[in-house]
Amino acid sequence: MLSIKGQSSLSSEDLSSEPPSALPPRLKSKQNVPPSWSPNTTASNRRRLGGLFADLGVPTSGSPLKATPARVEPTPTKSGRKSGMMETLSSPITSFADRLAVLSMVASGEVHQSESPVKQKSKSKQVKDGKEHLTDNEGVACERKRDIEEGLKLEHLPDDLILEVLLQLPPTPQALSPVSSLSKHFYNLSRAPILWARIFSAAGYTSQLSQEVLERGLGVWEGPKGQWDGLTWVAETQGTIDEIEEEVPSEYIPVHYPTLHRTACTLPQHIRSLLSAHRASFSTLSGHTESVYCVQSVGNWLITGSRDRSIKIWMLPLVNSDEEARLVITIPNAHNGSILGLFFELDDKGRGLLVTSSSDCTASIWSLDLSPYSQRKSVAVSKLQTLLHPLAVLDVALTPSSIVTASKDCHVRVYSRNSFELVHLLAGHRGPVNCVTPRKVDWISREKGEQREEVVSASGDGSWIVWDIKNGCQLRKGADVGRGLACVAWEDDYILTGDNECLVKLYNAETCKLLKVFQGHSNLVRAVALRVRDGMAISGSYDESVMIWDLHTGHLIKRPTLEHHSLIFDLEMSCKRLILVGHGHSVQVLTWGKGLPYVDFLV
Repeated sequence: MLSIKGQSSLSSEDLSSEPPSALPPRLKSKQNVPPSWSPNTTASNRRRLGGLFADLGVPTSGSPLKATPARVEPTPTKSGRKSGMMETLSSPITSFADRLAVLSMVASGEVHQSESPVKQKSKSKQVKDGKEHLTDNEGVACERKRDIEEGLKLEHLPDDLILEVLLQLPPTPQALSPVSSLSKHFYNLSRAPILWARIFSAAGYTSQLSQEVLERGLGVWEGPKGQWDGLTWVAETQGTIDEIEEEVPSEYIPVHYPTLHRTACTLPQHIRSLLSAHRASFSTLSGHTESVYCVQSVGNWLITGSRDRSIKIWMLPLVNSDEEARLVITIPNAHNGSILGLFFELDDKGRGLLVTSSSDCTASIWSLDLSPYSQRKSVAVSKLQTLLHPLAVLDVALTPSSIVTASKDCHVRVYSRNSFELVHLLAGHRGPVNCVTPRKVDWISREKGEQREEVVSASGDGSWIVWDIKNGCQLRKGADVGRGLACVAWEDDYILTGDNECLVKLYNAETCKLLKVFQGHSNLVRAVALRVRDGMAISGSYDESVMIWDLHTGHLIKRPTLEHHSLIFDLEMSCKRLILVGHGHSVQVLTWGKGLPYVDFLV
């Protein structure tokens, strides 16, 4: 899990640009002592914070603190006091930032209560019988001042309680931005790692972090030395882009979440941009001697399968480095025919499973151990089992409990990952099953621990079918019109297909309704990919082109320029890389985001 770094606290008078006290396990108070030692007792802090929530119009149901009792309506004799500070904060001011600004200014004495933006008329005089009289508001000014001094004054709250208030805001930069403009101290507090880690996670970017950063990441206050200029990061000092001055223990990786979040938001804009400054860098991986039919990447690991019957495992370089991709190992004669499909998974130690399919009517299961590579520059790959089929195996996939194959004999087969025995033989297609892929779930579904094991298969009969792998049954069937489907991708609630009619089609995965048709290719669409969070669909065709589409409008975003042109057989799209293989013997890698801080934390 990601961690948050702690630091010493600032005093209440310190409004410098230095970061305030840091985050859990406990913050220091503004008197530089733990809150439990503050003159305000725990019960008093809860009461004051609960009142502050109510005054600012912030619901307390999600607060990590204990719930505070409901506030009792005042008796008529106390209505004058009720109409003071409380009325001011609950009348025309509707936004959290406005309420916080008024409370902050009044509590700090920057403006008199009767001069607040809300009640500018409160200082007006009433003329009666030729004499001036104070208004009711002015008549209770002393009582209001006493209310403030008794607990509503923000300067009396320790930083951790103010952060509890800020944690009630929606987890977006837009919600936090107005608060950061109140004062230097509030700006510093608004940059707290705990707030931005929450924003980063709520946006779904946590699923894009590398396993190493997930395990060793430490939220820090200090960011890399540099500044943003639109979509470009301008570094102030020489050295690595991610270098910071803040000291952290060697076992941790420092992460400045505001900068990391900005990079994650900027990457898809670089991909969409037509400006030369944001053009992808290009590299070519050579080594295969025949056409390359399939490719997949996990982190910086890349595996390819070819008509030359070999499997190659590559290590891709960091984006912000001058290194080149390295061929780590070649498995020659992995099959007796062309390798048509592959799928692999790795755990956090670099160990996992690889499944390959071939025109030799078999699917092979391999054990992977890539963990020694960082120390010994070697890996271990061994074959565990061979699964026989009556005809060519066109594609394969993995789910948590199963191995799934798609065959030219029109069937989908499900095998146990533990015993490698056949569990289900799924019939429903009338033509060869060209592609099979599991549902790629969003981060929210993963957090909820969804246990559904479903795959979608695409067939030459023109249909796609969603299967329940655990129960071995058909759930839904889509398309089933027109010519054959060559490929399919599934992410969240969307299914994307490529077909023999040169079309790319987007469907609702639950209702099977056709949502969009992307037209632009002039030959069979052989490979597709989805980036739902970034609003993009990607397609590769036998017309030797790759196209990036806007998922929601259906418009073509761009047609990346390729250095080598050939039929596209497969592609892989991550948050920063587009990897292509085809009739040529090489692997083409397009990389975006060079120069952005923390870009190598994202995979």
